Amino acid sequence: MPTNEFKQNLYDSLLKTTLAYQTIKITKNSSIYVEGDEDNTVYFIKTGQINLLVSSPQGKERILATLNPREFFGELSVGSLSRRLETAIAITDTQLITISSAKFLAHLNEQILLEGFTQYLAIRVAEQKHIIASLITGNN
Repeated sequence: MPTNEFKQNLYDSLLKTTLAYQTIKITKNSSIYVEGDEDNTVYFIKTGQINLLVSSPQGKERILATLNPREFFGELSVGSLSRRLETAIAITDTQLITISSAKFLAHLNEQILLEGFTQYLAIRVAEQKHIIASLITGNN
């Protein structure tokens, strides 16, 4: 299942069950979490935009991704990695659907979306490795 199709199917399936999940509002320039935080939540963007940032050991920040409505982040918590490796900041006023990583994994199972999620993760990891390598080496 291509990544865009997976994201659309996941988002549609969540909207059908929205009552089971909390929606929160985040104001522009506010952080959802910062690098090193303990957090077992997956976030889905209903409205707004989010930047995911990573810092080098020298303190230089780099944008890993700019995420838009119908995209999600915080998915590494599904693999028992509760300490955040990046910082998530709202770059506009934003509405997020929040779901615990355990409920998210159960939802993927129920909706038969695990294969698409695995493919999505592989692509996301490859993109972020490239960005992190350029941050470490100073190449853009």
